[in-house]
Amino acid sequence: MSSVYNLDRKSASKILDVSVRTLDRYIKAKKLSTRNVDGRVWLRRDEVEAYSRGGSVGGSQSDDNVSMSNVDKTVASEEVDNTVVISPDIHEEINGKDRSQSTNFDDVYKKILLDVKEELRERQERLELANYRVGQLEAQIRNSIPMLEYHLEKERTERKEKALKEEIEQAKKAINHVIIKESYQRKIKWLYLSIILAILALQPLWLILKS
Repeated sequence: MSSVYNLDRKSASKILDVSVRTLDRYIKAKKLSTRNVDGRVWLRRDEVEAYSRGGSVGGSQSDDNVSMSNVDKTVASEEVDNTVVISPDIHEEINGKDRSQSTNFDDVYKKILLDVKEELRERQERLELANYRVGQLEAQIRNSIPMLEYHLEKERTERKEKALKEEIEQAKKAINHVIIKESYQRKIKWLYLSIILAILALQPLWLILKS
């Protein structure tokens, strides 16, 4: 290894008070000269120290007259040690999509619930109409047919009434099933959202540990 190129990238970045990634940008822009020895990149200490003081170095251009403090501020605004920063706009977009999906789920289940309730109301009205008709038939039967036929007709009407009641019970069970399913979907949705937020919250820590 040449005695001139005697500074590794990590030490150079400490002298410049920047990250290694930022130092690599300087090297790529040919602001600092380097030499590759045995697979490692070495820099000249005098060039690095001169650059840290704001002076130009070997083949770099004179348009690099920005103070290191300003460079560091610009770099700091672009990166924070490999940490991914999610802007408020992206958070708002995620929350907006989630609210939109939640609204769609709510609209679908509300429509189903309203349809079932409407069907239940119609069947209830049919049952009340049937009861009214039964009363009329009973009065007619008592006055027009023998007692045996009266009992047969009454039995048929009771069977019809029982069938209608069973239909109403099934409709009520359907409503309960829809309500339970809606509650389950809501819990699943919030669970997924909690997992996503937890991943986003732990991502910076994971990247720091990885680096």
